[in-house]
Amino acid sequence: WGARARPGAPAPASMGNKAGKSNEEEKAEKKSKVYDPQLIYYDSYGLLRVGKTTRDRDEEMIKLLANDVGDEDLERVWMIVPTFWVKRWLRFAHFRQLDKDPGPVDNTILLKPDPTDPSLPMVLRQAPEPATADSPGHYRRITLHTWQLLCQLYPGSGPPIAGHGYPFDD
Repeated sequence: WGARARPGAPAPASMGNKAGKSNEEEKAEKKSKVYDPQLIYYDSYGLLRVGKTTRDRDEEMIKLLANDVGDEDLERVWMIVPTFWVKRWLRFAHFRQLDKDPGPVDNTILLKPDPTDPSLPMVLRQAPEPATADSPGHYRRITLHTWQLLCQLYPGSGPPIAGHGYPFDD
């Protein structure tokens, strides 16, 4: 049956280490390891971690924020995004507190079945509140172009919820 090595114990010389490296070489390699700064973040406990994502967080943030320029055009189409998703995205892209992206935008949290006929499309929940300076609200409004970018970056986002008019005239 042969002798078995304890987990974590150094390999005997006869078995050899990975790629024939000595323990000293492995230790030196670990000390000289360089991490990609794009993958370094603080977790929810404030500990420094190396992320598993290869998304360019800065580029993603710049693209989305640059395209979400709102004016007060009455014809503008505004898209609705749940506040909780925006917060998770900010924690991922801006604050780097999450190593995993927030995934597709899930607007179903803002919807319910039509009470008059369940076979009809979903309708908005009763009086969802927009985000304001004083309250996070249930949703944020973004431009149609920004919504399209989000759908490219996070496939499977939806269902789309649209509105017209001034950005805060709900």
